[in-house]
Amino acid sequence: MEKIIIGTILKPIGIKGEVKVKVFTNNLSRFLRYDKFTVDGVEIPAEKVRVDGQFGYIKFVNCDKVEEAEKFRNKDVLVSKSEMPKLDKDEYYIADLVGCNIAIEDGESLGTIVEVLTETRNATIIAKGEKSYIFPVIKDLIISVDKENKMMRLNKVRFEEVSLIED
Repeated sequence: MEKIIIGTILKPIGIKGEVKVKVFTNNLSRFLRYDKFTVDGVEIPAEKVRVDGQFGYIKFVNCDKVEEAEKFRNKDVLVSKSEMPKLDKDEYYIADLVGCNIAIEDGESLGTIVEVLTETRNATIIAKGEKSYIFPVIKDLIISVDKENKMMRLNKVRFEEVSLIED
């Protein structure tokens, strides 16, 4: 069963084994739907899942002390792709974008998406080819995304306006 990274555990919180998670979504309420997570290849049931501010929090079953929670620090949190909610037409999971080839609408190939940053208001894509590119995920820039063929097509004029290019 395919697993998708939905966040990274930052650190233990409190003394009862709860951990703080940087969640990779623009809709934190989606995080609340899960009752089990995979960490280091092991599926672990959650006793409690909550969100507060920009972060998610998990209290794993049988993790009752800060020392036990410490082993999860800086670990990725995954869920089964089949458990993830269906998205609207113009929404994509980060995992669907990473590895996509990017091209300008005239067919010019630029490279491959290597990372999607979510710390800013608009997600930011980092792509590498002959050059490195950084550009925001905005509707008037992205013409189409073909998840099956791993291809993203971009508006040339808008790309030239908003992208950073590094040789």
